[in-house]
Amino acid sequence: MLNSFNNMSFFFLLYINTVRELGKVFKDSIHGHVELHPLLVKIIDTPQFQRLRNIKQLGGGYLVYPGASHNRFEHSLGVAYLAGVLAKTLQENQPELKITVRDILCVQIAGLCHDLGHGPFSHLFDQMFIDQACENEDWTHEKASLEMFRYLVHENNLKPEMKKCGLNIKDDQEDKEDDQENKKDDQEDKKDDQEDKKGEQEDKKDDQEDEEDDLVFIEELLGKPLKENKNVSKADWPYKGRKVEKSFLYEIVSNKLNGIDVDTFDYVARDCHHLGIKNNFDHLRYFKFARVVKVDKDPRKHIGSRDKEIWNLYNMFHSRNLLYREVCHHEVTNVQIMIKDALLKANIHTMFKDKDGHLLTLSAAKDDMEAYTKVTDQVTEKILQSSGEARKDSRMILERIMKRDLYKLVGEAKVRKHETILPKTIIERLKEQLKDDLTLEELEEIMNGTLEVVVRETQVKKYKLKGKVKDLKQQLKTVLPSGEQKKANDYFEAVPIQEVKDPIEYTYFYDKKNPQRGFTMPRNKVSNFLPECFWEQTIRLYWKKKEETYKDSTIEKFEKWCKDNKFEVTFNSPPNEASTSASASTSASASTSAPATLQYTLACSNQSACSASHLTPLIYLLACLDASPLHYLPSLRSSLCSTLPQCDDSRLDPESTSR
Repeated sequence: MLNSFNNMSFFFLLYINTVRELGKVFKDSIHGHVELHPLLVKIIDTPQFQRLRNIKQLGGGYLVYPGASHNRFEHSLGVAYLAGVLAKTLQENQPELKITVRDILCVQIAGLCHDLGHGPFSHLFDQMFIDQACENEDWTHEKASLEMFRYLVHENNLKPEMKKCGLNIKDDQEDKEDDQENKKDDQEDKKDDQEDKKGEQEDKKDDQEDEEDDLVFIEELLGKPLKENKNVSKADWPYKGRKVEKSFLYEIVSNKLNGIDVDTFDYVARDCHHLGIKNNFDHLRYFKFARVVKVDKDPRKHIGSRDKEIWNLYNMFHSRNLLYREVCHHEVTNVQIMIKDALLKANIHTMFKDKDGHLLTLSAAKDDMEAYTKVTDQVTEKILQSSGEARKDSRMILERIMKRDLYKLVGEAKVRKHETILPKTIIERLKEQLKDDLTLEELEEIMNGTLEVVVRETQVKKYKLKGKVKDLKQQLKTVLPSGEQKKANDYFEAVPIQEVKDPIEYTYFYDKKNPQRGFTMPRNKVSNFLPECFWEQTIRLYWKKKEETYKDSTIEKFEKWCKDNKFEVTFNSPPNEASTSASASTSASASTSAPATLQYTLACSNQSACSASHLTPLIYLLACLDASPLHYLPSLRSSLCSTLPQCDDSRLDPESTSR
């Protein structure tokens, strides 16, 4: 009995080892037990990939939110897993797409390696540090991911492993020299194959598939087409790894059309989980309704979702917006600015060895993958543990973070919505109509000598905020003495926050009756309560110095610049006590004389005319009032509707009128 039990245990262990060769299982905090292909495991078990364990997913956010302790390592595993799930789902639901095992494996490898190029503290490195340390240099972490992937494959000799797993990897010059010895054997095999005609026909199909280079395909998934031609139109297919019939594969890991991809699915779920933010988006439900659709006048195929799933996608963007608002763009994440300043001051004093043994600075290490492999979040520990004068300033900034002596937010402004005044003829007609409906006493009381009709524009004027911020910094420098202007970066920092557009505009859907055809859904068919944008263009001003000698004058300069450039100040730091008492009396006297204001809203029924003129179907009638205006509303309503064409007053609610 004991011997039979031992035999059973032996065969059970043998079975387990066999399973482990087929794939390794990881316990993930978001997706549960995740099984990955052996080739993915070989990529994971390399120094270049293990480096991601030491790069925080949310950068300096961990120093503000204790739960944000997750790294790029586990995020990459999650993206690889979800990429495989989505690709397999499409393969099962739509066999006519002819998605192969090679396709799925390539997409998973791209998902696993898409973040290899991130530097210390993730986006802080490329969007803040490199932007100032290497000004005007066109470098992104996506480009670095591609270079690091190539370096990883070469250093760990993974091409043979890829071939063993069935991937089609075209030989480079070195491999061709090695393969020349086997040419004779290949020719003999070809002669044997020619005897079987049916086998030849099958081989031809395989040869057509073999024309696709899987390594090129993976590299294209990590970035843009490897050889871009500016003269090629959008209708032409720029990629070489896969033909246009499989264009949808390029939307799984990184969807450049609308951002709906497995990378977003994972980081939204993972970030929300670790930060304690509720995530209302269900990516598994999205997978159930995902289909490849054909769009009119577009040769490419796209991944679409069922039309009824639009609110599930809006839930995802709402969750993403919460992450941006609560974490990435939270005012307390000025910690990231402090880390950036510390890295800038330590840049030329922090060295890493390249492949030739030369020493490279922190900013230059990104161009050599041997050196860049050593560049992680641990660089701040290296600075803190240093001694001497070279990195003293950098060390002091990091010590301020440890003591929570952070930079202060002293000003914030957003792009102001512009208003268009209606022609005087319409206003005069409105005045005449009001005279007929109201008594002279009521007319004088409600108009108080002025009447203004204002139309708000649908779209806010878009700015290139980086250029605006540079101009702002130049203006703020003039506040400082001439001897201190070169050190302006030690006094203040102006941070741009770009607008986040509504991605549903570029998202394709299908209906139950015709699941093959994709179409977009206009916003007015979804809801009238959708926001115009998910994040407004904003500029924030931080004060860095402990001493506040020039702080108030800098804030005043900031406010003047905002006024001149049509930015609306939404926050400013209170000035010193002396200036506060002086301004208090002024504001008090101004508030007593300011008249009340009635805002009256009318809906325009002609949607097409309004959109064609870039105006919203909302018209605001502003009048200066000295008394409660509610009993004038019926007269105002009839006068305005009879004066302005194509207006509908059925949506007016007197109770919603605000003073």
